[in-house]
Amino acid sequence: MRYLFLSLFVLFTGSLPCLAQKAKPYSGTKEPAGITDVPPTFAPLKPSLDTGVVRVAEKQAVSGFNISSFVAANFSYPPAVLEDSNFVSVRITVEFIVEKDASISNVQIKRLHTGGTVLQPNTERLLKKEVLRVMSKMPKWQSPAYQKGEPIRSYFNLPLNLKIE
Repeated sequence: MRYLFLSLFVLFTGSLPCLAQKAKPYSGTKEPAGITDVPPTFAPLKPSLDTGVVRVAEKQAVSGFNISSFVAANFSYPPAVLEDSNFVSVRITVEFIVEKDASISNVQIKRLHTGGTVLQPNTERLLKKEVLRVMSKMPKWQSPAYQKGEPIRSYFNLPLNLKIE
């Protein structure tokens, strides 16, 4: 029995190279499928310095003041928000543009994350409205972003954690 298994093992392992496919030599006359003569074009990663707004600059914009302290000093919870029993905390991501003169423009709420709690629609609307009000009051920054030594317009994302204690 032992010799039977050994002989079958040798027979099968010895015949495996016979089952392999042989490679066909490339004749060089046909062009492989998928190759084209026109190279692909890609959109530039950063817009031009005069008209565009960049996400990453060589030198980022500097506020010159504590943004968290500014928001805390100017933010007031609307009474309807305080009455919502589900509201404990929320994280709001605000995006705005720091202009070439270091002023703030185009303030937008990019994301409102409640951590799984379902808020009343009125609560979300009032929180967004108050955040936009506070951010639009933000003073000019100390300096704008710079690219190649020139001041440029740049995006800035600011996460705000609002919590009732």
